[in-house]
Amino acid sequence: MNTKTSYFSTKIKQNRRLITIIAASLFLILTILIITIYIALIDETKIDNNTKYQGLENIFLRYANLFYFTNITNIFSLTTLLIMSLKPNNAKIKRVFFHSIVLMSITFLIFWTLISWQANWKNIFESYKSLQTHFINPVICFLFAFIWKEQLKFHKNDKYYVVIYVISYLIFAFILYYLTYYLKYNQENAIVIYGFLDFIHPFFYYGTKLSLKIILNILFLVIGFFLPFLLCLFWIKILKLKIKYKKDVV
Repeated sequence: MNTKTSYFSTKIKQNRRLITIIAASLFLILTILIITIYIALIDETKIDNNTKYQGLENIFLRYANLFYFTNITNIFSLTTLLIMSLKPNNAKIKRVFFHSIVLMSITFLIFWTLISWQANWKNIFESYKSLQTHFINPVICFLFAFIWKEQLKFHKNDKYYVVIYVISYLIFAFILYYLTYYLKYNQENAIVIYGFLDFIHPFFYYGTKLSLKIILNILFLVIGFFLPFLLCLFWIKILKLKIKYKKDVV
C-alpha cells in the first residue's frame, strides 16, 4: 500500500504542472460559466426595491454576482493557481496563491457556518452553484496547495496582507450599507451583502440593545483581523512552510 501511494505521489509531482494547468483551467472556465449563466438568468424586472431586506441585486442588478466575496475569492484562487502552474518559477505568484488559499478558507468556513442554512437548496441550479463555489472549488484549491507545498513561498508580511484583503471587503460592505441606508432608502433599510453582515442587525440580532449591537459590530472587525491571521498560521503549519524574512527575487 505504501509503495503504491509513494508511486502515485511521485507521478503526481512529475506531472504536477500539466495536471494543475488542466484542472485550474477547467474549474476556472466552469466557475466563470456558472456565474455568467446566473447573471444572464436574473430577471431585473422582478427585483423588489420595497422589500425589508435589500441585497446587492437592488443596486448592481444582474451584475451583483461580481461583488460577492465568494465569487471574487473563487476567481482569484483559480486564476492564481493557473498562473502559478504556467509560471512555476515566479516566487511572487506562489505567495499570492497562498493568500488565495487563506481567502478561500474564509469563504468555506463562513458559508457553511453562517450562510448555508439560508441558501435556496430547493433550486437545483443555485444548489449546484453553491456546492461548486463553496465546496468543490475550495477543496480543489486546498488539494493543489498540498501538491505544490514544497514550492510555495511565504513572507513574514503575508499574514498581514491577507488581513488587508478581508478588512477592505468589510469597509466596502460598510460604505455600501451606510450610503444606501442614509441616502437611498431613507433609513428604512439598506444593502446587506450577507445576512449576518447587517450593521444594524449584526449576526442576525434583532433586539434593541444598542450596547450589544456595538459589541457585535466590533466583533466584525475582530473576526476580520484574527480569522485570516489565524488561518494563515494554520496553513503555514499544515503545509510546513518556511517563513521568509527577505523579499524573494523573481
